[in-house]
Amino acid sequence: MDKPVNPPAPAEETPASWLRQNLLSVLIGAICLVLVLRYLDPLSVVLAAAGLTFIIFIHELGHFGAAKLCNVRVETFSIGFGPALPFCAYKYGETTYKLAMVPLGGFVKMLGEGDGANDEDADRDPRSFKNQTVIERMFIISAGVIMNILLASVLFVLVYMNGLEEMPATIAQMEAGGTAWRQNIRTGTEIRKIADRENPWFDDLRPIVWATDKGDQIDLRLEHRGQQRTIKAEPILDEGAPFPMLGIAPTESLQLYHGRKYEDSSPVRLGSTAATATGSDGHGFRAGDTIIGMTDPDEKDRKITPLAASKDGLGAVFHYYRRLAKLAGEPIAFQVRRLAPKGQEASEATVTVLPTFRRESGLRMRMGPIVATRAGSAADRAQMQAKDGANPGDRIVEVEFGTTVLAAGGKVEATAGRTVKPLDPLQLPLEINRWADRTPGGKTVKVTVLREQPGDHSEKRITLDLAWDDEARLDRMTGMKASTPLAVNGLGFAFHVQAVVDAVAPGSPAEEAGFKPNDTIEGVKFRYLDAKGKPDEGNWQNAKPNQWAYVDEYVQLNAPHECQVRVNRSGEKKEMTLATAETREFGLDVNHLNFLNEFRIQKASSIGEALQMGAYRTLRMVQSTYINLYAMLFGRVSAVQTMSGPITLARISYILAGESVWKLILLLALININLAVVNFLPIPMLDGGHMMFLIYEGFRGKPPPERVFIILSYIGLAMVLCLMAFTVGLDIYRLIKLWMKW
Repeated sequence: MDKPVNPPAPAEETPASWLRQNLLSVLIGAICLVLVLRYLDPLSVVLAAAGLTFIIFIHELGHFGAAKLCNVRVETFSIGFGPALPFCAYKYGETTYKLAMVPLGGFVKMLGEGDGANDEDADRDPRSFKNQTVIERMFIISAGVIMNILLASVLFVLVYMNGLEEMPATIAQMEAGGTAWRQNIRTGTEIRKIADRENPWFDDLRPIVWATDKGDQIDLRLEHRGQQRTIKAEPILDEGAPFPMLGIAPTESLQLYHGRKYEDSSPVRLGSTAATATGSDGHGFRAGDTIIGMTDPDEKDRKITPLAASKDGLGAVFHYYRRLAKLAGEPIAFQVRRLAPKGQEASEATVTVLPTFRRESGLRMRMGPIVATRAGSAADRAQMQAKDGANPGDRIVEVEFGTTVLAAGGKVEATAGRTVKPLDPLQLPLEINRWADRTPGGKTVKVTVLREQPGDHSEKRITLDLAWDDEARLDRMTGMKASTPLAVNGLGFAFHVQAVVDAVAPGSPAEEAGFKPNDTIEGVKFRYLDAKGKPDEGNWQNAKPNQWAYVDEYVQLNAPHECQVRVNRSGEKKEMTLATAETREFGLDVNHLNFLNEFRIQKASSIGEALQMGAYRTLRMVQSTYINLYAMLFGRVSAVQTMSGPITLARISYILAGESVWKLILLLALININLAVVNFLPIPMLDGGHMMFLIYEGFRGKPPPERVFIILSYIGLAMVLCLMAFTVGLDIYRLIKLWMKW
């Protein structure tokens, strides 16, 4: 009998043999190193990479530590997937530790984890994962998520000990017809309590409001100009909106936008009169400038006076907007403090901005119904009826103020000393505001409406005398979504403007383009300037019947650029160009300056307080993440706009690492929360999927059938791979768009 031949001993690996085997990896690594040294900040790269790797390490360390506590044999501890990086794998005891080439996660491989039932070694070994109790396996599976939550809490504590920028819960702008507007909450109001949360920050409001259902009311304690009141408010979930909302926006500072490192920014709206303004020092507005004074409308000679918070608590930015409203149609001089390099004295300059006037296309659109009234307003006291369910609200057909009458359908004849004009719904707030600003003392506006009568549904003509409110007129409105109505704040009602043409002015751009009465506009494509000042054709958007006020606002902000519209004319569909021409009849109080949001430093005074702040911030982030996932699952928000992959996370981490280590630490805390939440979703191949199998085993007393386990595992793997491909594809798409802008 021949003697068995022993296999030859493996040749000892030399540097040369290793280099031959890993030549491609070495070349790729060398190219990456050259690119980093040539185009990026190496320290920022190291900090970002170390931070993201540390998050994965902590997650896998949770699984590893829990397995060791339960005396489970751990075969592999890997950061990343695939083969190990050169010289980044070694075996210590029974475990192989490695840093792998694909940095998209990591894993801990335990004996008996996911093995088939025919693995006799795993079945017999008492240290096999599958031979542990259900509770022990649940502990091992959940340990990674627990470690991420704990790490996020620790990072939040570190940040709060240093001080964290938070947006105050101050209402700077409101949505016309939104919850805050209907409740007669004024701009400049501070929210002192929402539900059970005392002294909230603006980001504290979102998870509380988003979690409400239809009919739910939230307790709010408000403070405006030193006066407090408590109300109950029901957040509104409008059609097409992702979440219920109060209809408010946070306050801004008076410092012009200056972007992050490596990020494009503009302190003004491109194409606006502010973009072409030149200051006394020969320069226009610059990124980082702070507005410290502006033309004062209360001064007869229109001199510049400082902008500062008033004694009643109204911040400087609110006085800025109040002056802007009163100076509509006039040139405004701004005193700015330039952003100076560190160690240098800041200079000041005066920049004068020419007025912005409303542009008209020549289309007079159809007046829609009243959709909301403001509590305590003249419209509310007069019981003006707003739209409720299927019942139409009052429809305005005539408005009389001073010697002017605005009439629909030409039903009112002009008389001596009385001017009659067509009722244009888009011009209605401008007409009344201009008259009220020029008329001192108490003022009354007569509003005639058509009101549907119960029973026969006939319309009755009713005239209401509404007292004007000068203070409410100055509240700042913003169009938060396409269905936002148009408001006359001084009277307290909001109405829709229909996307139906009532009339076309002779000789106007609309007449030249071929628009006709009764044309219905069903789609719009806006043209605008992008962040680099290049024209962008935009994309087609559907225009619903009640959304023309939103379209008009967008046109005014991006004038003089044309927009394309899709018109339905008696069933015939066509695309037409809608151009505008400037009229000097109505000055606009448009803010063309891009301000940074206002932030205040929230800093813990002790470790205990930092722990409390960190725990609350962690809970808030977990809630917000689950709510966002729910919204994406049911199509309330776009996954394309919301989701990000590893490339985007790495890019943002790199940017923040170059700005501040504390900003990077905050981002890492947020990533920890998202990683924990996503990893615990009930998807096979993720920790949450394993937990579902264990819950099944706990109830049934036996694991799921092997065939079911394998099928679900493959489904889970496909889901994870598709999700990874989707997010990485999004990241690459965003990088390409960013590169094209540059």
